[in-house]
This record gives sequence, structure tokens and C-alpha cells, in this order.
Amino acid sequence: MEEGKQRIVVGTDLMRKGATMLREACPRCGGLQVKYQKRTLCMNCGDLSDAATMAETSTVDTLTSLKDLILVKVDQAAVLLRKETDPQRQSDLASLLLKYVELIGRLERPDSK
Repeated sequence: MEEGKQRIVVGTDLMRKGATMLREACPRCGGLQVKYQKRTLCMNCGDLSDAATMAETSTVDTLTSLKDLILVKVDQAAVLLRKETDPQRQSDLASLLLKYVELIGRLERPDSK
């Protein structure tokens, strides 16, 4: 399999196992980075030779990654809300922020519905 396709397969596999995409590009090549098991891997220039054999993350790791992603989204929505002047758009963004806060609450208390 050609190297580019193999990297896509490895990246997809890591995402299925709970890796999260980082918004920061690789400082060396500008490529996409993912974080998996406390390791940051570049999908373009990084050494992915052992990534395919890495153990799946635990439920706690996955929930932590999801919570981190939601917190990033909260920050992004808050910036948009701060700048927004249209009342309808403000209402939409406030509703989105409320949903994010509810999700965080559920992640912190997974046994509650």
C-alpha cells in the first residue's frame, strides 16, 4: 500500500480508537496532528510505525478527550457570541453553548440520564 494511503488508514484507525484531532498544525511540516494516549502524532511527517499496534484507549481516556473537545468548542462559540450583533444568531449561539454545558455535565456524571 502506498505510504499516503497507509497514513490515512492509520489515522482513521487511531480516530476510531479515541484519538482527537488537534487544531494546531505540525510545527515541522504544517500537517494534521492527532493526540492519542498522551502522544501527539503528525499524520504527515510523524513516525506512525507503532501507532497501528497501540492499545485502545480506556473509556475514561475517551471521555476526557471528548470533554476537551467540547471545551474547545465552548471557547470557539463564546468568541463568536462576543462578536455577534444579530439577536437571532446570539440566541442560536447561546443555545449551542447550553447544549455544550449539558454535555459536559453528563460526561462528568455518566450514570445520570
